[in-house]
Amino acid sequence: MSLVRIYGFLDVLAATVIIIMQFHSIAWRISVGLALYLIIKSLLYVRDVMSWVDLVVGIYMIILVWHGNLILTIIFSGYLAAKGLWSLF
Repeated sequence: MSLVRIYGFLDVLAATVIIIMQFHSIAWRISVGLALYLIIKSLLYVRDVMSWVDLVVGIYMIILVWHGNLILTIIFSGYLAAKGLWSLF
């Protein structure tokens, strides 16, 4: 399995966790762990514009532990799901 597919799977997983975290139905450690994955990945590929969006999504996932916005959740989870599915296929 290539690194791109692993990133794709983790992005889809992060999109799913963002939606579940909006309703506080999952452990916060999972959300923070995936947020750290997105932040670290964005810092590794800092020259790519999409990495900056990943950084914003990672920060939003940490903020989502306390308070979330439904519209931002839908936008960010849709972005991660689309990017992740694109990487998988």
